[in-house]
Amino acid sequence: MAFINEPTRLPDILRRELDPGFCREEVIVLQGQSLPLGAVIGRRLYACPEVATPKAGNVGNGTVELVTAGPSVLIGQYRLVCTQAEANGGVFQVFDPGGNRMADAVEGAEYDQPQLGFIINDGSVDFAVGDEFSIIVAEGDGRVRALAPDAADGTQVAYGFLTAACDATGAACRAVAIKRDAFILSAHLVWPADITAPEKTLALKQLAARGILDQKGV
Repeated sequence: MAFINEPTRLPDILRRELDPGFCREEVIVLQGQSLPLGAVIGRRLYACPEVATPKAGNVGNGTVELVTAGPSVLIGQYRLVCTQAEANGGVFQVFDPGGNRMADAVEGAEYDQPQLGFIINDGSVDFAVGDEFSIIVAEGDGRVRALAPDAADGTQVAYGFLTAACDATGAACRAVAIKRDAFILSAHLVWPADITAPEKTLALKQLAARGILDQKGV
């Protein structure tokens, strides 16, 4: 007897949704990828520079590099102000766009907070009290791509999944995504080839936080 393997259809994934007009959204898929039906997507929510901008007149000539946006990042300007000058060990106060003080940063030590990450590098001239850097996090364009757990622009967080295939290899294309309040069978979702089991578990929790709940074969 010959067996026929049918391709995945939307009803195989989507078991029920509250209201198509509420649960679905037209999205724009970034150029350079071809995504199948059921592809889990992330949305480009913000743009973060890799290097902070020094304030004109800084005494020290060190740098702030490896800037990454965390899951709780805010849009706007972050400020790093040197409050304690020490050779190769200056201390900087960090302020979010609302002026709220965050955890202090220490020169040479990795700074890793829910909003922001970076490292302050020493230069040939030590920092002085009052030296300052700014990191401006801009709003993203809202376009989507395949979930990218290692990204730092919002696409590392699961936003939803596509209701149909979309070929954006040559140019960005419009598609429709389920973004909230639906019951699904996650076994039929399509994930990045190199995603790890912990990353997939986290992504399913992120979908659940948006009301996209896995029925697990029910």
